[in-house]
Amino acid sequence: MRYIFITLLVLFSHSITKAQKGFNYLDVAGGTMIKNQLVGEISYEWVGKYYSAHEILLEYAIDKGDDIFKKQNDKDFSLLDTDSSTDTIIYNPNDHIRNFMVGYAYKPLITRNKNVALNLRTTGSMGTNEMDFIASLSLGFELNVTFSNGWVWTLREKNQVVIYDPQNWRIGLLTGIKIPLTKD
Repeated sequence: MRYIFITLLVLFSHSITKAQKGFNYLDVAGGTMIKNQLVGEISYEWVGKYYSAHEILLEYAIDKGDDIFKKQNDKDFSLLDTDSSTDTIIYNPNDHIRNFMVGYAYKPLITRNKNVALNLRTTGSMGTNEMDFIASLSLGFELNVTFSNGWVWTLREKNQVVIYDPQNWRIGLLTGIKIPLTKD
């Protein structure tokens, strides 16, 4: 009888025990990119084995305007008007290009020390800039500092290539917090 009990305990122990699976987070981050752009992200993150994380994200970016629109006048942007008397291009600073994207990020762990972790962040996303379909790939680093209550402060360095957008190369810095939802 004792051997049967031990055998059943060993066979079903995987459904009883959970070890080092990590937290699920709601992540809110915002920051600025080169070329006068503001970015905000909301995401759901789950941590897998060996502290590598997966993330589903919504990204909103607004371009506050720059000379890039004056240089690329071969395309018809709704932000540009032409003065027929001088045949020059006029930029309206009250209008902004907005990007809405949804994507997936994989973040393998590079190094970890007590409550600080450094991850490599690779992201693929797609969406719209209110004129065309856009897609992006990004690569960067993410520094996470975990507090005793489970909340995480994050600092991200982001290098992003956006396809079919007038501003196709973005480099920036984002900061945010991760709120723990459940522990697996």
